[in-house]
Amino acid sequence: RRLRADPDLEVLAPAAYRRASEVAPEDPSLWVRLGQAYDLLSLPGEAESAYREAIERGAVRPVVWLWLGESLIAQERPADAIEPFTTVIEKAPEDPRGWLSRGQARFNAGQHEEALADVQRAIDLADDPTEALFTGSRILMVMGRLEQAVAMAERAVEIGSAPVQAATGAR
Repeated sequence: RRLRADPDLEVLAPAAYRRASEVAPEDPSLWVRLGQAYDLLSLPGEAESAYREAIERGAVRPVVWLWLGESLIAQERPADAIEPFTTVIEKAPEDPRGWLSRGQARFNAGQHEEALADVQRAIDLADDPTEALFTGSRILMVMGRLEQAVAMAERAVEIGSAPVQAATGAR
């Protein structure tokens, strides 16, 4: 998901950060855009700082907390990512992305039961639960619940292949 950009852009992003803080330090949208730029440059620590600034300055969209959590995951800090993902859930409880992201963070933090509950909620909410089903299958496998893991993976494959079957007429 993260892209590696031209090395010259790595010089421009910090300069843009300093300029944004000088020109309009209280505008949260500038900090959000800066976080996104750092994400594109695969600089998750800098992205985290920018997203935290955006939140401190009044950013309200749940996706900002989602991106903050993703920047923490990219830094291999899943336990720290749980809180921003919980905020996403509080702000947008019907959005499966928050539930799936928190489930993945909890799984990586060793909280398997809690992770499975979050992923199940994501499955229930998602229009296309394929990713959540595969994630749930992996959690179940680690928990030693192999029959359930296989059944969930099979359901994911079935759902994931349905568009291909519909487009090609294959069965």
